[in-house]
Amino acid sequence: MLEMILDKHVIWVIIGLGAAAGVVSKCIVNVSLKRLMRGAGNMGKSTHPFMRLVRAKFEHACMVSEKVENVEAFVDKYLYEYRVAGLKLHSIQRMEVTAVGICMAAGELFCIWSGRADASIWCLGSCVCCNTLYVTYIR
Repeated sequence: MLEMILDKHVIWVIIGLGAAAGVVSKCIVNVSLKRLMRGAGNMGKSTHPFMRLVRAKFEHACMVSEKVENVEAFVDKYLYEYRVAGLKLHSIQRMEVTAVGICMAAGELFCIWSGRADASIWCLGSCVCCNTLYVTYIR
């Protein structure tokens, strides 16, 4: 079975799928957060559904004479539940880190199972490093 995994390049496919999932989730998060920032730029006139929800909840809290002492926590509470493409935004952000972990684990398995230090291992390592840097540090 180990020979089949190495011969059929299953690990390369796993690394490719992990990298693709990380990049797609990174793009979804970036686009969603840019839309939220644009909507938050002018809260009074914003037509973004999330901004209208937060504004309505804040106005309701102020109307019933409750003080909102920590506005950041108030917004974070609703931002944690915000959904994009049917998934919570927080889950998509965690998917980026998970994809990097999958790529790194698959790369390590390939290096351990193959037992040779030729150019393909260095290529694999550089692909894993590039994916890690892109998904975690480039915004």
